Amino acid sequence: MRMGRISGACIMLAAVFGCPLSLRADAIIEVQQRIIETEDNDDTTTIAVRILNRTSQPADEVQVFAPTPRGYRLKAASILPTRDAERYVWTVGALKAGEAREFRLQWEPLPDLADVPLKVSLRAVSRINTDSVIEAPARQHAARITIVAPENATVGVPATLRIGIANVNNRPARDVVLQASFATGLTHALGKELENPLGTIEPGQTRTIPLEVIPTQYGELRGKVRVQIGQGAVTEREFLIQARPTRLTLQVSAQAQVPLRSPTLVTFHVQNNASELNKRVRLVAQLPAGLGFASASDGGQHVADGNCIIWDVGDLKPNDQRSFKLVVMAQTAGEQKLTAIMSADARDAQSHSVSVQVQPSSTESLIPKGRP
Repeated sequence: MRMGRISGACIMLAAVFGCPLSLRADAIIEVQQRIIETEDNDDTTTIAVRILNRTSQPADEVQVFAPTPRGYRLKAASILPTRDAERYVWTVGALKAGEAREFRLQWEPLPDLADVPLKVSLRAVSRINTDSVIEAPARQHAARITIVAPENATVGVPATLRIGIANVNNRPARDVVLQASFATGLTHALGKELENPLGTIEPGQTRTIPLEVIPTQYGELRGKVRVQIGQGAVTEREFLIQARPTRLTLQVSAQAQVPLRSPTLVTFHVQNNASELNKRVRLVAQLPAGLGFASASDGGQHVADGNCIIWDVGDLKPNDQRSFKLVVMAQTAGEQKLTAIMSADARDAQSHSVSVQVQPSSTESLIPKGRP
């Protein structure tokens, strides 16, 4: 059911009544109106019309009329109207001095004119005319949001939400904007307040947006997703992630700067922080093209095709910790980023990266760019 503001085509309502010649010049019939907000999920707009006799005398044969608005038809009315040419006519009847009467009109957009906005102008006719205008855009349903969150997450390990945004309107939803905010303990690589314009979502279409969040503390962590269509309909939905303490911690260290064609040492430190056994722990170091493998401690296996080194750490008891060493050769000048990935039971993977700045040799620094 439509709610909010209205603007565009015109509906004219007038209250007409018989009045004696002795009616005072300041006596009026007042027309009040408001849009009724409902939970019905359709394109209709319901307007409450209130007619008030503010005179000191009774008003007889009060009538209200409205030309048929462009792009709309009358779907329902609490007082059944008659038709007179191109207008609807409602008979309100007699109103005592100070008496008010209310009725409701429900307007429905025509299928081929669903984007035409509705403007409602009410007029009471007496010795002094009074006007009342109410405006709102053509009805636009709020988007329907679904959020699929992981059942469990681990502190420090990115978790991915899948946000579904469905357009339930019978016309395109334009200028759609997705916003997300996170409470304490939950964040994103770009911060705690995010906004992403999505453009247009066609009728019946569902757009799915992945959102990666990072728990920074354990427990119940909450966030909110908000979708707005243009300047109109807004939908909000909260989500909950249950984060558990980090079961394993991984620290990676390396020398910040090294000369070209020289070896450098990378150290990995793994610790089990959980109160239970972590089984089948595995550590993988992924080398960039500018770093070559030289050697690895504790049985680390070099996989040449992927330029990575794998340690099958095995089981770690609570508070167990292990350290591993890797020697690499600096083969290319510039920043070289090494990424380490650790997992237990082939899940709960977490990654850490370290950068090494490889300095060119003095001979190479004298060669101008572009020369062989």
